[in-house]
Amino acid sequence: TRSIRRRSKMDPHRILDDLGIACGESIAITGTGGKTTLLWFLAGSLKARGKVVVSVTAKMFPPEEPLYEQLLLDPDRYDPMDQPDHSIWLIAAGVTPAGKLLGITDSQALHLSSPNNYLVMEADGSRGLPLKMWYDHEPPVPPSASLTLGILPIRALGLPVSPETVYNFDDFSNFTGLKAGEAVTASLLADLILAPGGLFKNSKGRKILVINQCDDADLLHQAELLCTAVLNHPRHHELTAIVCMSLKELNDENYSHYTCRRIIPENETK
Repeated sequence: TRSIRRRSKMDPHRILDDLGIACGESIAITGTGGKTTLLWFLAGSLKARGKVVVSVTAKMFPPEEPLYEQLLLDPDRYDPMDQPDHSIWLIAAGVTPAGKLLGITDSQALHLSSPNNYLVMEADGSRGLPLKMWYDHEPPVPPSASLTLGILPIRALGLPVSPETVYNFDDFSNFTGLKAGEAVTASLLADLILAPGGLFKNSKGRKILVINQCDDADLLHQAELLCTAVLNHPRHHELTAIVCMSLKELNDENYSHYTCRRIIPENETK
């Protein structure tokens, strides 16, 4: 694998290049600890390159700020020729009485995917908790996805587990063997990331691990320890790359704690 690269100053579009995102990409975001923030960060970055469609396959609240140009609640009506260049359209299958957007179907995800746009979908839910174990029907990653970004917060490392910190705690406890109050280790997180029923369950296309909340040097060091545990796991070659970031910093155009480790050479992923 290529060694971790650290950049304090860099072109923000380099992140898109590290992720290997090309026009026509259909991106699903799963996991915990930053899915929605990552979705809108990517959408805003990709807008400079062309048409961006943001959608959801579970449920999601729309952003309070005007981060998109148009909201469409009938995915079947979408025509990429109607969408202007350098715009973001938010498309869902409806809205709940509480204001949450309803997820699109697999066939609708395929319909929204076009060689002329970028499709970015939130494809998981965790009720705002830093850790989770996936139920049988989760995560709803469409078969047409060409890239899955699985995101976890580094602050989950060392966290004592409980029903207050883990979504679907009973299944998580059965999988990990941890009881309430016991702490998460790097090797356990690596298992959660790479197990067939873990973070990349149902994932399609390339798989990239995103470690979020690397907000300072100590947290980035913890992320590097997790990277080592993942790379020592026998299934690590299922990942294309591992990216460590602080979405909080990236939104302020601060790249001092951003790194990327490529596992599969870029020319072998196309």
